[in-house]
Amino acid sequence: MKLKGIKNVVTEARNNLGKNNLYLQVNVDKTTGKVWSDLHCSIGQNSWTEYADKDVLNCGNISDKNITMAEIKAMVERKLNGR
Repeated sequence: MKLKGIKNVVTEARNNLGKNNLYLQVNVDKTTGKVWSDLHCSIGQNSWTEYADKDVLNCGNISDKNITMAEIKAMVERKLNGR
C-alpha cells in the first residue's frame, strides 16, 4: 500500500514540536494509506484523538521535531503489520 501524507506530518513536526509539551499523534487510514497527525498538548502525553472509523489506526506519538519521513513511515508500517 502506498502511504500518502508523511511529508505533511514531518512539516507539522518541524513547525510545532519543541515547544511546551506539544506532540503529534500519527494516524493512518488502513484502507486508503492516508497518514496525518493531530497536535496535542499534555505533559504526560495522556491526551489523544479517537476516531469512530475502525479503519483509522493510531500509530503512536512523536515529540521530536527532527523526525524523518523514513522514521514516520516505519512507525506507520509497524502498526499496519500489527507490531
